[in-house]
Amino acid sequence: MRKNSKTIGDIAELKAATYFAENDCYVMTPFGDNAPYDLVIDDHTSLLKVQVKSRNEKNGVVELHLYTQDKRGKKTLFTEKDFDLLFIYLPNQKRACLLNWDDLNKIKENASENMRLRLIPTKNNQKKGVNFFKDYEIVL
Repeated sequence: MRKNSKTIGDIAELKAATYFAENDCYVMTPFGDNAPYDLVIDDHTSLLKVQVKSRNEKNGVVELHLYTQDKRGKKTLFTEKDFDLLFIYLPNQKRACLLNWDDLNKIKENASENMRLRLIPTKNNQKKGVNFFKDYEIVL
């Protein structure tokens, strides 16, 4: 089967749903495609909205837009009202990470519209202001 971006996104959502189900959460999906989140999880204490993204690394870096864009090109930044958790899946490496808004706000200090997570160290071994994928990585 040839994988297009829709199929890859579906696989990422299935990976996220499996991860949460295996970690004792009930998993629900919203009806339709208009919700700003992809899954809802019930962790037995609260309901949490989860946004799922699939990305490939380029030169050891995973880059993600922190906004949605409509057909006219208007950007709308994600806010804490849109989702509670961000699940990022790397299909080529079969790895994932999970971020909450404390994590995202820390990362957004360095870039408001985009975020970068490094998979490999910088060439000059800089660590200050650098966000590493491994710091948020989960075991699938």
